[in-house]
Amino acid sequence: MIRVKILLLLFYLGIVWSVDAQDTLDLRYQRYNKSINLAKALSDLQANTVNKEMALVLQPVSLANSVFEKNFSSANSTFYQSVDFRNVRFLGKTEQSFNEFWQQVDFSNAAFDSTFAMSFTKFRGNVSFQESSFNGSKNLFSNK
Repeated sequence: MIRVKILLLLFYLGIVWSVDAQDTLDLRYQRYNKSINLAKALSDLQANTVNKEMALVLQPVSLANSVFEKNFSSANSTFYQSVDFRNVRFLGKTEQSFNEFWQQVDFSNAAFDSTFAMSFTKFRGNVSFQESSFNGSKNLFSNK
């Protein structure tokens, strides 16, 4: 609860990026050949973002059918709508930490070819890893 209050305070101070539109942030069918920080990538979509290390996302996000050739990370972010990682291929290290997901998160048919690490991440909705493959090591710590 304190984390939400801090994020809301930072949001009102203009430090945390937010999206007001109801359209899905559509990042599907992309091939990323460099390391990706999801909060930074989402905040780069809006030029006036001050803090590139966290995102307060009010609309659905879709990364379905994408390929991440290098490392992928998402940290310190709150997603109020669904996040779609269906059929995504993670070739590099995948890290999720200190995120909060309020709606469904779908990793169905995702492929994790290297280390998959998730820590201190809270899921308030459903999360699905149905038919996903983990070819590297898994490090899951203190998730709810």
